[in-house]
Amino acid sequence: MANFKVHLGVALSISTIAALSVYSTGMISNVDAVTLALIGAIGGLLPDIDSENSTSVKWVFSIIAFGVSCLLLFSLLPSLGILLSLLIAIALYIGIRSGLMALCQNCTVHRGVIHFPAFGLLCALTLAYLFSFLNPKFSTFLGLFLLLGFLIHLVLDEMYSVDLQGGHLKKSFGSALTLISFKTPIPYLIVYGLLVLIIVVYSMAQPFKETFNTISWHTVMLHLFPQRMW
Repeated sequence: MANFKVHLGVALSISTIAALSVYSTGMISNVDAVTLALIGAIGGLLPDIDSENSTSVKWVFSIIAFGVSCLLLFSLLPSLGILLSLLIAIALYIGIRSGLMALCQNCTVHRGVIHFPAFGLLCALTLAYLFSFLNPKFSTFLGLFLLLGFLIHLVLDEMYSVDLQGGHLKKSFGSALTLISFKTPIPYLIVYGLLVLIIVVYSMAQPFKETFNTISWHTVMLHLFPQRMW
C-alpha cells in the first residue's frame, strides 16, 4: 500500500486543485480555499489512524489534531474571543492527540472498520454537522473535502495492491474498499448505524442543493483549463 508521504502528497495536491476550482467561482475566500486543501489532506491521512506503525500514527494524529483545532479556533474567535477559543482548541488538540489515539490503538486493527468508505462518509457528515452551526454553506465544503481526501487514500491503497511487474494482485487488494467483514461484522454495523443516525439528525440534502446550485461550473472549468479550450 502507499506510504505516508504518498498519501499526504497526493491528497494535498488533488485537494488544492479542487479548492482552487471552488475559489474561482467566488464562493469562498483565499483563506477558505487553504482551509479546504488542508482538510482534504487530513482526510487523506484519516484511514491510517488504525496503522500498526506507531510513528505514522503519531504523525497522523498530530496533523489531524492540529488541523481540526486550528479550524475550531478560528471559527470560535469572533464569538468567544482569543483566550477562551485558544483554551478550547488546545483541549481539543490534547483530546485528539492523546485520548482518541489511545482509543483507536486499543480498539482497532489495520485495514479494519476505519479503513472503509462508510467510515469516511460518517466522518465527513459529522464534521459538516458540527460546523453547520457556524457556517452552513462552508460546512458542506468541509465535509466534501474530508470525504475527498479519505477516498483518495483508499484508492491509492488499492492501486498499490496491484503488482504491475509481477502481473498479480497482492493479498491486500480489495481490503481498502470493504463494505463489511463477515468475520467481525459488529463494528461495521455500528458505523452504518451511526451513519443513519447522523443523516436523520442532520439532513445534508438542502445544504448540498443550495451549495451546488450557486456554483458556476462554467467558471470552474475556465479556471481549471486554458481558456482557449472553451
